[in-house]
Amino acid sequence: MADKIEILHGSVIQHGTVNDRVYVLKVNKDKIQELINDIKRLAKKKSYGKIVVKAPESTKEHFSMRKFREEAHIPQFFLNGDDLFFMTLSLKSERAMEPHMSKLNNILETAMEKSEDPSPDTVEGFDFRKCTPDDAEAIASLLSHVFKSYPFPVNKPAYIKKTMENGSIYFGAWKEERLAGVSSAEIDSENKSCEMTDFATHPEYRGLGIAGVLLNHMEKEVKTIGCTTAYTIARAESFGMNIAFARNGYQYGGRLLKSTQISGGFESMNIWHKKIGE
Repeated sequence: MADKIEILHGSVIQHGTVNDRVYVLKVNKDKIQELINDIKRLAKKKSYGKIVVKAPESTKEHFSMRKFREEAHIPQFFLNGDDLFFMTLSLKSERAMEPHMSKLNNILETAMEKSEDPSPDTVEGFDFRKCTPDDAEAIASLLSHVFKSYPFPVNKPAYIKKTMENGSIYFGAWKEERLAGVSSAEIDSENKSCEMTDFATHPEYRGLGIAGVLLNHMEKEVKTIGCTTAYTIARAESFGMNIAFARNGYQYGGRLLKSTQISGGFESMNIWHKKIGE
């Protein structure tokens, strides 16, 4: 069963056993202490391993005083100029440790070294276009093929269609009639931001730079609807994804340790961000 999204003291939270965490997606600044008390209570009751909060700068100290720590940061994320901080509290010791930190740092270093080499605008032999609800089955099929498990039920065409109805934008790379790669942009119109996510390339077509081209297409699309900040939460162990964002001008913002369940295990995630408009 997918993690649930609920309202708690006016804040938007997601929680469940899939990711074994409480994730505060949107903070109601007027009831910070009530929120902190109850997400800690919820996490303890459900025996979750981690709490992650997308905290506006003005609320950061409240979380710090309650033993949360900063793991990542996006400057000037909010329209009022406030920064966004990813504040975390690990309730199981293994969720605060990354045994392969050296490997992940080497991947990050490689990505940064390649940042001077911009992504191509296209890949020969592939057609890149915005997806429609008619493509939902192909999207779900590709995502379920690439990922053994995923934080959201992306293997269900009905879920893909629902996210489209709620404003998410999907782009695909097509090899003749076959979907070879896909990505999506989740739009936060209130803050004029978008999360670049759900990147997947069929194993037969990896290494061609498809993800970077999809990212370019999505940036152009979200600019037309007024987005000014783009960011991603990318698998820290993925050479391809970290390189794609570095080559597209994104800045590294930190790492969420053992934050997200993907392909059967908890993975650390890198934050990348970019200003794409005013």
